[in-house]
Amino acid sequence: RGIGRALTERYLSEGATVFAAARAISTTHFAQAGGRLIALAGDITREDIRAGIVEAIAERGAPLDLLIAAADIQQAIDLTEIDAGSFAARAEAEITLNLTVPLVLAQMLLPLMRQPGGSIVNLTSLISRQPKPGAPVYSASKADLASYTHPPQQQLATVAIDSVPTVPPQDGPEPYARSTLGKQLAAVEGQPVRPL
Repeated sequence: RGIGRALTERYLSEGATVFAAARAISTTHFAQAGGRLIALAGDITREDIRAGIVEAIAERGAPLDLLIAAADIQQAIDLTEIDAGSFAARAEAEITLNLTVPLVLAQMLLPLMRQPGGSIVNLTSLISRQPKPGAPVYSASKADLASYTHPPQQQLATVAIDSVPTVPPQDGPEPYARSTLGKQLAAVEGQPVRPL
């Protein structure tokens, strides 16, 4: 959906092979991919699903050139009306998907990244810089993701892997997908969708 789908379309149109992970993926939209789309269906907040993603990428035997963390969730939360238990559950869900998963998955995939030349791109949000009053946890999680991206820039420079935070434009996913970000992904062989 959204930016993830638009980026997948962009990379496929340029001849790259794409590993796309989401809870639900319809490959009918990508019928022209010619086997270059490796669609991995599963909830990436689960440790076993993340392990399956790493395994699927490792099986291809080619280094990973680009990892883009695009999955997120934004929930409207009114702090004056929500009880502590409900807030804790909703906050944990947002922080897990928006912050913990990108950090952990990047660390899991680091040994498979192209060295030198790999890139880790964390999609943040304009809200990370201008918090949205109705989405306090989303705002905080995206600000934290943007902030976290900088220390890896320094540490990963020793193995020539870039770590980049980026804010998608507000005019929709397609213009973003057509940007220069799409030029960093190299191809590996594809296979059909498989559940993890």
